[in-house]
Formats: sequence, C-alpha cells, structure tokens
Amino acid sequence: MKRFKLWKKSILDLWYSPIGPKLHFRIKRMGYYWPTMVKDCMNYVRRGQACQIHTNLIYQPPESLHPTIVSWPFDAWGLDIVGPMTKSSGGHMYILAATDYFSKWAEAVPLKKVMENVADFMRTNIIYHYDVPRYTSLIMRSLIAIAW
Repeated sequence: MKRFKLWKKSILDLWYSPIGPKLHFRIKRMGYYWPTMVKDCMNYVRRGQACQIHTNLIYQPPESLHPTIVSWPFDAWGLDIVGPMTKSSGGHMYILAATDYFSKWAEAVPLKKVMENVADFMRTNIIYHYDVPRYTSLIMRSLIAIAW
C-alpha cells in the first residue's frame, strides 16, 4: 500500500513530464528503494491508461539494422545534398554535406545548382585534407560518377 501511495505521489509531482521506464530513477532520487522497484514501475506504467494513450507511435515496420563497420577516422564518408531551400543572399539553394562515419565530422558547402562543383568539393575538402576514403556511400558514388 505504501508503494502505491509513493507511485501516486511521484506521478502527481511529475505529471507534466514523461514517465515511462525512467520512473524508478525518479523514485530513487526521492530517496526510496525496494528490490522489485524496476519491475513494479514497468508494470505500473504498462497498466496506466494515460501512459498507453500518450506513448510515442512507431510508424516504421521493425527490421534488422545494418551497422556500418568503420575502424579508422576519415576511412568512410557519406555524401548528401540537402534542398531545394529558399534562396540565400548569395543565390544558393542547396547544401552539399559530407559526413565521416567514424568521427561524425561534417564538411558542407552551399550550391546554386545540384551538380555544381561536387567533384571540386570532394577533391578540395575531403581528398586533399583527409586522403582518399576507402569506403563511400552509394549516393556518394553516384554523385561522383555524374560529376566526373
């Protein structure tokens, strides 16, 4: 009975914040602990009508992930074009962005046209600075093939 009162108090105190599986951390922070606390909190959240209504919906079907294995910085790059966007003061409508898969380092340049200076960007911003990447994304290969 004391546990239920504690849950009710903690939920009312934290009403406008998401409860979910982190409820047990919040109860611990208040100074309470019992051996089955995590399991009890999960069961309580699963039974709560408000928790079931306000949960995040997952709109994509579940499928296995395909991890990219990169063991060294600047060894593999991904390239993408963002846009079209509203014209900037310089007349640019697109952004060409390259991201290193290992370090998440990003290089970007604004473009006026989609295929403008892709090869030049690759040469000056990636190859000259970080050497030729061993692996590239499929989008990057197609953009380089069109540009060269």
